[in-house]
Amino acid sequence: MSGPSLKQAIAWTLVATLLVTAAAAGLSLAAPELALAASDTSQKVGEEARGWLTVLFLVVAGFAALPVIGRLDVGRGFALAALVLILGGLAFSQGAVRSAIHSIWSSIG
Repeated sequence: MSGPSLKQAIAWTLVATLLVTAAAAGLSLAAPELALAASDTSQKVGEEARGWLTVLFLVVAGFAALPVIGRLDVGRGFALAALVLILGGLAFSQGAVRSAIHSIWSSIG
């Protein structure tokens, strides 16, 4: 018993992707207020996800700090704090921080 070939699967995936893209473009052109409502909804979902990810990041950092606190290892504690500050600052930065990071990277290369 043979299944569908890989070429057929790729072709059907491309056809489905093109149909979904065409439908989305058609809806955004036909009903701009619907596209605006979808954009507003996605913005709210993004803000909610960002809030949950911030909490999750801090909880994971807190659990990672427990062994460091238990051993009273000051060097690893400072390393973990620096890592949390750098990764948290890059991942959850506001607009001013993003522009500062972008200006630093653009001046480097």
